[in-house]
This record gives sequence, C-alpha cells and structure tokens, in this order.
Amino acid sequence: METAVEEMPTPAVVHGSTPSTWAGLLEAYRVGPKQRWSGLLVERLGPWLSAARRQLHAVPPYLDQEDVAQQLILEALQIASRWRPICEDRWIPRRLVERAARKLLKSLLAEQLDQTVELDGELEGRERAEPDLVIETPIGRASVADIRVIYRANVLGESIEVLAGEVGITPKQMRRRLKSARARARMSSPTEGQRG
Repeated sequence: METAVEEMPTPAVVHGSTPSTWAGLLEAYRVGPKQRWSGLLVERLGPWLSAARRQLHAVPPYLDQEDVAQQLILEALQIASRWRPICEDRWIPRRLVERAARKLLKSLLAEQLDQTVELDGELEGRERAEPDLVIETPIGRASVADIRVIYRANVLGESIEVLAGEVGITPKQMRRRLKSARARARMSSPTEGQRG
C-alpha cells in the first residue's frame, strides 16, 4: 500500500545555499546581508538590465551611458530591497527591471528638461536686432521715439509700410510722422538758443 507523501513547502532560502527561485533571491536580498546577495541579483538580472539600458539614453554632459547603467542597477536594487512580488516567479526579473527603468526614465527626462542651452553669439536671429547704439539725450526737440523712427527709416532702410504696420497707421501718416520727427530733430533746443 502506497502512502501519499505530502510535499512540504521548501523554504526559499536554505541556510548557506543559493536560492533557486527569483522570489527566494529577492527574499534573501531583503532579509540577508545586502553585500552578499546584491552581486548575485545583479548578475542574474543581467539580460534584463542590458535590454533596459538599450532603451535609456544618456543626458550629456552630466550623465553618460555608464552613469545611466549604474543608476539602473541602483534603482533595481532599491526596488528589490522592499518589493514583495505577487506574480509568477518567471515574471519577477522583467517586472523588477521595468519598474527601475520607468523610474530612471522619469529622472532622465527631468534632467533633459532642466538643461539650458547656451546661445552662440554667431547665430543669426529671425529678426534683425537694433544696433548697440544708445541715445541718452534727444537731439534738438526730437524725442527718443522720433530718433528711433528716423534711424530705422534712414539708416537701417526699413520701408515706410513696415514701420506703419508696426504702429498701426497708414503709410501716408507714417511719412508725415517721419517728416515732423526730422523737423523736431533739426530744431535747436532752448538751452542752445540761450547760450548763443
């Protein structure tokens, strides 16, 4: 007569031996000395870590590919230290590395968004910048706005239509404004008349 022998659940970690299951390895890493189990865990996660590294890109000049690889390993170990999987044993490495890769991807994207771009002084802009000429005092009785209009029309050669369009007046009104601005610029200021 055969007696049915009940299978006793084997402990995930037998003292002194290497766990054969992923759940056992994670449990050993969680409860045991981290230095002992971290190397084995990273070694066994190798193929999944390599696949995840190919999807993550460096963010120069601060993070190169080596930094990304190191950070992925750290994220995986950090998750492994507190994660208690409820999935099948064969899915544990994939889910562990996917979580680590998602967390790292968020920080890489944030790093990319935080980076500033230095402007090159030799690049030309879409619009011409006004020259570095600074007029602190008006000439004659012309205001700075009068001088600016005269400068843009006579020196830069901007068309009357463009200047009128910016201000919202007709080209005929802009011609009159330019003519009166020139007249005010030619007038002597009251202080000069009193000196002479």
